[in-house]
Amino acid sequence: MKKALSRLIDITTSDRFGKAYSTAACMGYVLLFACGDAAANGSLKQAGVNVFRTIYELIGVIGGIILLLHIINWKAGNFFGREDPKKSVVNTMIGIGAAYGIVGIIHAIKTFVGGGSADIGSL
Repeated sequence: MKKALSRLIDITTSDRFGKAYSTAACMGYVLLFACGDAAANGSLKQAGVNVFRTIYELIGVIGGIILLLHIINWKAGNFFGREDPKKSVVNTMIGIGAAYGIVGIIHAIKTFVGGGSADIGSL
C-alpha cells in the first residue's frame, strides 16, 4: 500500500501531470473561447462548427509560429542547439500535418454520425 501511495504521489507531482494539466487547461480555454457567445452560436450544431473552426485557426497560428521559429533557427546557425535544425523543421511540418489530419478526421466522423452537412466550408 505504501509503495502504491508513493507511486501515486510521484505521478501527481511529476512533469507528466503538469503537462496533462496544461493541455487540459488549454483545451478548456479553446472551448470557452469558441462557445463563449451563445447568441452568436444560435444552436448546438453551430457551436460545434465554431469549436472546430477555432481549433483549425489555433493549429494554423501556433503551428506557423513554431515552424517559423524552427526555420529561423535553421538559417541562423542552430541557436537552439538541441538537435539537427533540418530534422526539427521536418518534425514540425509533420506535427502540423498530423494535427490538421486528426482534427479533420474527427470532424468528418462528427459530420457522418450527425448526418448533416455542417462542415466548415458550408458556412
